Amino acid sequence: MATSSVLTLLEPLLNQGYCVTTDNFYTSPELYEVLIKNKTDAYGTVKSNRRGMPSTFAQKQLKTGEMVAWQKGKMMAMRWRDKKDVCLMSTVHNLSTGMVHTRGAKDVLKPQLVIDYNNTMGGVDRADQAMTFYPAMRKQQKKIIRRYSGIFLNNAFGTRTSFTEQRVTSLLFILSLSGRWLSRFLSTTKRHQ
Repeated sequence: MATSSVLTLLEPLLNQGYCVTTDNFYTSPELYEVLIKNKTDAYGTVKSNRRGMPSTFAQKQLKTGEMVAWQKGKMMAMRWRDKKDVCLMSTVHNLSTGMVHTRGAKDVLKPQLVIDYNNTMGGVDRADQAMTFYPAMRKQQKKIIRRYSGIFLNNAFGTRTSFTEQRVTSLLFILSLSGRWLSRFLSTTKRHQ
């Protein structure tokens, strides 16, 4: 289903030399083989146990900075260890690395594939990344409510930062917004008692 969804969306762009960035829900050797046949490159995160990946790919324990790779024609998959394992596939990258300046003011050597993916990943991955820092709801509440609340809060924060010069962290924004919602809820419940 994931492969057919991507191909349906990309149909007007195939055979024109575009390069697509995918996340691990869609990335698979099957999809990338079809894209290669249609002169479309791609790279993105992949689940290490995805069908079509070699069974030994996920087994080796890696230390920070180490990587393992697998090549099949133009398609390359790699697993690299930073704070945790990161698995990616690409039809345009090799195992080259580059220096990245981190917030801690130190330079870190990362695979170029990781650098490019971080620079081109879309809103869903950024939202997932942001929501892991400040979960919007308690764990015992239903997953769907938590998920959509987190997406809503992340989108609201993104909209706010694009329309105002005032800088604020996402945590402060979420706390401020939650406080306003709570005060409105409490004032509404007092009126109806």
